[in-house]
Amino acid sequence: MSPENSSPPVSELLRKRRSARRFLPRAVEREKILALIEAARIAPSACNRQDWHFIVIEDPGVKAVLAREAGASRLLTEAPVAIACLYRNDNPAEGYQSSSAAIENMLIEAANQGLGALWLNSFGDEAGYRKILGFPPEYFLTSVVLTGYPGEEPHPPSRKPIEEIIHWGRFSKGAALPLTHDPDRWTLEQIRAHQRLECGKTRPGTLQDLFSPMEIAAVRSLYPMAGGACLDLFPYDGHASLAFFRPLGCRITFADLSEETSRYSRETLAPAFPGASFLTFDRLDALPDGAFDVATLLFRIERLPGREYRPLFERIRRLLRPGGHFLVAFRASSSLYGVVHRLLLASRGDNVRKTAIHTFFGPYRPVRPEAVASRAMEAGFLVEVHRMFPVPPLLPEFFRLYLQYRRSGGRTYLHREAPESRIAGWIERRMERDAGKDAKLGSLGVALLTKPS
Repeated sequence: MSPENSSPPVSELLRKRRSARRFLPRAVEREKILALIEAARIAPSACNRQDWHFIVIEDPGVKAVLAREAGASRLLTEAPVAIACLYRNDNPAEGYQSSSAAIENMLIEAANQGLGALWLNSFGDEAGYRKILGFPPEYFLTSVVLTGYPGEEPHPPSRKPIEEIIHWGRFSKGAALPLTHDPDRWTLEQIRAHQRLECGKTRPGTLQDLFSPMEIAAVRSLYPMAGGACLDLFPYDGHASLAFFRPLGCRITFADLSEETSRYSRETLAPAFPGASFLTFDRLDALPDGAFDVATLLFRIERLPGREYRPLFERIRRLLRPGGHFLVAFRASSSLYGVVHRLLLASRGDNVRKTAIHTFFGPYRPVRPEAVASRAMEAGFLVEVHRMFPVPPLLPEFFRLYLQYRRSGGRTYLHREAPESRIAGWIERRMERDAGKDAKLGSLGVALLTKPS
């Protein structure tokens, strides 16, 4: 490196760049912001039109209004600086192409300036931004970039190997991952591959899957014992496991499908359970027979291919001591929840990227309690199945998700400021009266599987 140029090589900056989702409460110097805009200014644009504009937002009050009124991700309120990227709207394809080049330059320059940056996808409703930021109708909002001094060093994201994405002359290989919600059309390895990428799309500790505290309390009421050694399968974002296990005082081993997802769940669970162990699913085979008193699978069997049920049950049966229990919580297909799920697919299409409610782990489908029970009995378990909540406890949360979806202009369900809703609150109060009661067509299923002594 020459004395005149103290910046690292571009290739080094490309590898140094990370999506930052936590920032220090420290102002960014004006010259560094200008350096980012200068990097954007010299990017290529379609026909060299340079029809871009950049609005630098530093006022916390303005960012709060954007989150509240335009449905922007709450990440916007946590970053010291947000940069709204605009482009002339007579040719949107040109606008997205040119803005993308400018934004990538900004992200690389942020790494050069010692800043963290995030290309924000869930930025909210353009009409709300136009009203709040005052830009004219000739321009549209292409994206928002967040920047500031990073509050952590993000893990290097999982990358596909180059052999998987390069083709010489013509497309030669490489089947795309499924997009259907039907787990039976996925393999376990495809679900692993999906998770390796998806668990890097947001910061660790973010609630991704949905559950109701009433569901967790109902499942916990059937938990067979306090203390002991417990195996919890596929915690992923960790929140359901955190809510379930925190009062129980167990010695817990968490097992995820891959190293990436194990690291992701550890970020949430390790502070709450300092003595916990974290493994990948394939490493369970090395554990001795009878290593655990209890195993749990909380709202995850809906995401597995049906052909995996019996091998899973057989593996867990070996790991349980005689008389040990396997608690499987799931949402039943023969219920009002199952009807809501089918209506959602009918309206949004059978594509895990378009419903946004159950996408992060992979496929999702409410299950038949009979299928869970029969596969468990084939694996040698004694089976007891409970059904609860004829009105699904998730309905109020679905309503809140819909409000956020509408407020954000159809851009996001998650990263939201939870809107107050009298309707959702009324539904929750009604359901609290049925909590813990068995119901023939209950949306929540709980299978208590016991290994014979």
